[in-house]
Parts: sequence; C-alpha cells; structure tokens
Amino acid sequence: MNYSKAHFIGIAGKGMSATALLLRQMGVRITGSDEGFYPPVSDYLKNENIAFAEGYRKENIPDDADVIVIGKNAKLRPESNEEVRAAMDSGKLVRSFADLLHDMTANSETIVAAGSYGKSTCTALLAWCLRVANKDPSYFIGEITNGFERHAHRGQGPTFVLEGDEYPASNWDGRSKFLRYNAKNVLLTSATHDHINIFPTHADYLTPYRTLLGSLPSDGLLVASSSEPSGAWASPIGRTMAVWWTLSPPVPGLRPRR
Repeated sequence: MNYSKAHFIGIAGKGMSATALLLRQMGVRITGSDEGFYPPVSDYLKNENIAFAEGYRKENIPDDADVIVIGKNAKLRPESNEEVRAAMDSGKLVRSFADLLHDMTANSETIVAAGSYGKSTCTALLAWCLRVANKDPSYFIGEITNGFERHAHRGQGPTFVLEGDEYPASNWDGRSKFLRYNAKNVLLTSATHDHINIFPTHADYLTPYRTLLGSLPSDGLLVASSSEPSGAWASPIGRTMAVWWTLSPPVPGLRPRR
C-alpha cells in the first residue's frame, strides 16, 4: 500500500475515522468530509491535523488525492450524493475502509474479535493486554473505549487486533467486513441473529461466520463460548484448533478441534 494522500467521504464514522488515523500514522496525508463532527472523533482528527469539511460537495475532493475511501452509509450513494458521484467519476482509486484494512493486515498476526455483541469490548481488552505486555500491537476498534488515546493504532509489533463486523463492507461490496481482514485467529463472542435488514434469517446471518471460520489456517485459533446456543454450529468447520470457554454449563455436543 503506497498512498501519499487519501480522502475519506464519511470520515466521522468510527470505522472510517479509525482507518484514517491508521493511515495518518503511516505517513499518509488525510482529508475528509461528513455531515457532522462531534467529540471525541472530531478531537482525534484535529489532534492528528486531519482537515475535514462539513457537508458533501464535489469540491471537497483534492486534486492530488490518489485514493478515495467511501463509507458504508445509506447517504453515500452516487445517485444521491454529489461528492460520491464525483469520486466514482474521477478515475481515482475508490476503496472501502475494509479494503484498506485488508492491505494493512496482509503480513500481520491477526486477531479478529467477532460476534453479535461484545466485540468492541473484547477487541479493546485484547489490545490493552498486548500493549501492557509491551508488544506494541496494531489495533482497530469500532467504538470509542476507555483507556486509549484513540481507537486505532499502528504499532511496530507483529500482532494486529481488529473488531470484526459482519455488516457489508460497502455499498458496492456485499461481503462482510471481517472477511477482508486476513483473519488468522478469531475470538467469537456470539452469533445471535442480528441485522435482519441484511440477513433476513438466522441461517443467512450465520453464512458469513461460517465463511470466516472456514478460512482460518490450520495454525490459527478459534476461541468461542460453549454456553452460546448459536455457537454449536462452529465446531465442525475447518482444521483450526478451538478453545471453548464458559461461565455456565456448556452446550451439549461441542468438541475441541485439533
């Protein structure tokens, strides 16, 4: 990934701002736009000297931007947003933030925390533990958490901890975001049916999770709760070793994978 300047349309979103901060820490110049900016995200951007414009206008796109990143938002469609339309017509490279994270994690020891709930908290806890252990991990947290200067950091260590979202990567890419993160290790908190506008049935909802777990390498690791009824389907997928944890009686039939 060799960008000199990136423009983010929808930069105030937590995932978009976190990705912008990662690129900024890698030396990339950043600009952006959104409808509204509020602390703490606006403070994070200002602290990194990231310029941003309020409102969507085609004039916001710098002539010297070599990549344009567009968020996943119903208002960020070319038919209704002139800045998005100008980006699509510009001939410049257009990407989602999940695409950029895919590139960033290509050579990392990734840990993806995924699930219907608890993934932000678990991502923050994993990143905190590694940081306290002086491992200097990279991390991407899709929420504002306590104890961190910002919700994203590009570290010097080999480990990259990411919050994995099952929602589509962009308005033109229906793949779940976490499928773009080169997952090697997964912490699965739950798989309770969610986002019914995208996944009408529970079976539909589980499909990207099955793909995620099926993509884990043989030397990877799955950590999951055996007390989650929806976790039982995860056991037979792939050759990856699984570690099950529980604070209550486990669901019958779960077996470690080795």
